[in-house]
Amino acid sequence: MSEKPGRVTFLCRLVCSAALLAPLLYWWIFAHDGSAYVLLFLVLVALVAGPALFINSVFCLVRYRIRAQRFLSLLFVVVSVVGVIAMPYYLPGFKM
Repeated sequence: MSEKPGRVTFLCRLVCSAALLAPLLYWWIFAHDGSAYVLLFLVLVALVAGPALFINSVFCLVRYRIRAQRFLSLLFVVVSVVGVIAMPYYLPGFKM
């Protein structure tokens, strides 16, 4: 068993975190001038990326025993849960 996560885990964390952040940034940057279809697409992608990040982080939490890796996995678990919860409740454009 290796001490650090591999490239796939790193890539999954990067892509899923960006997918969770994209709708929030889109809404904050464009506010009411953006397209509702683009925002809806970004929210749907984020709703898929959140569980993927959660599953990946729980897997890493169980697999790696180093304290730093466990902390990082717990951080990504929190990011995935908060990101998925934020989509329907904190995006005003999604409630139209």
